[in-house]
Amino acid sequence: MPPFSRRLASCWLLFFASLVVCPGAAAATPRNELLRLVPPDVGFCLVIEDLRGRSAAFFASDFARHFRESPLARALAQDPEVRKLLAFDQVLQKQLGISAARLRDDILGDAVVVAYRPGPPGKPEQEQGLFLVRARDARLLAELVQRLDQVQKESGELKEVEIRTYQGRTYHRRVERKGETYYYRSGPLLALSPQEAMLRQALACDLTAPADEEPPIACQLRRLGADRQLVAVWINPRAFTAEIEGKAGRAGAAEAAALNNFLTYWKALEGIALSAGAPQDFELRLSLRARTEELPAPARRLLAAAAQPASLWARFPDDALLAAAGRLDAEALLGVLDGFLTPATRRALYDSLDRTLGAALGRAGIKELLPHIGPEWGLCVTAPPAGSNWFPHAVLALQVRPGNPTDPVDQALLSALHSCAMLAV
Repeated sequence: MPPFSRRLASCWLLFFASLVVCPGAAAATPRNELLRLVPPDVGFCLVIEDLRGRSAAFFASDFARHFRESPLARALAQDPEVRKLLAFDQVLQKQLGISAARLRDDILGDAVVVAYRPGPPGKPEQEQGLFLVRARDARLLAELVQRLDQVQKESGELKEVEIRTYQGRTYHRRVERKGETYYYRSGPLLALSPQEAMLRQALACDLTAPADEEPPIACQLRRLGADRQLVAVWINPRAFTAEIEGKAGRAGAAEAAALNNFLTYWKALEGIALSAGAPQDFELRLSLRARTEELPAPARRLLAAAAQPASLWARFPDDALLAAAGRLDAEALLGVLDGFLTPATRRALYDSLDRTLGAALGRAGIKELLPHIGPEWGLCVTAPPAGSNWFPHAVLALQVRPGNPTDPVDQALLSALHSCAMLAV
């Protein structure tokens, strides 16, 4: 994917630097006010909601308190690069008259949205970006925009600010030394884009979207279970389909086979979301919504197994540093992988597995072993006991069924693992 334009990337830097420095329905929430302006055909959309409230909760948490008292925090405080970030607050106050904490709470604290649309295949220069903010303090937002214009004019970075209109809405064109940006401000809302067409499309969406309906991307996030997190990234598979098809058409036989099989899965997807939050413990979630009836049979079988709850969760301690568990159909997984390989590559892979893993377990082939592996798997990492060394303890669990009573697979696997451990020692 081609990179964001430099001007839109500068907005990202300003936003993330402020983070480092400072420790359902169609309701008119700040997030939905912004998502009304986002065209539904963008490639991806990043949403950050209630940064102010969630930051306050995080800094008041036991985790933050313990971290501030830790040797790592004291060491980071002396790091030159971290000191430069801490100096960012002084730069903000000197140049723009606003502290990093107030920037976070009163400007970025309600909702922030970044949307991106890739250029057509072979035309990455036609990419488009959109940066949206819904501020708590509308007056401060207006003053900040004015001060930014003034500072950039004094430095020579900004040459001219021109007023334009579109369907009764007034927006501004900023002629900069290295390009142009366009912005629209209305009360607490600010929309910024390096492309005038993108800004106008955002204004058109705001004018035509029914006030009592949920914005399309907000609906997608809710269906993916990513609508109540601090950070959520929604990916629109349709925006990248043409590019993948073009690569498949130009690829060699092996790569084309993999890409064409990937397209089968990709076209069945309706949306992808990656979200993160910390209601109590930090949570990272990947969600996919697809028309499963369009997927190959091995994939449907793999998803059916993964959708069932794993009993290993009940065996892991509540205070684990890291815990992961699930259900995996090993035969179905191999069937999914088969589709990405050419016949020659598939034969070579099976021959290699049979010579290594199959031989180590005394089995004729890998396919004889797979029905007895899983479906339960899990990983648990816990803090070391008091008085021991600092290294965490980890347990990897995998369910193995015996199979043939006279030649049980579980005992063969245990014996092979024991031999590997002894060899490592």
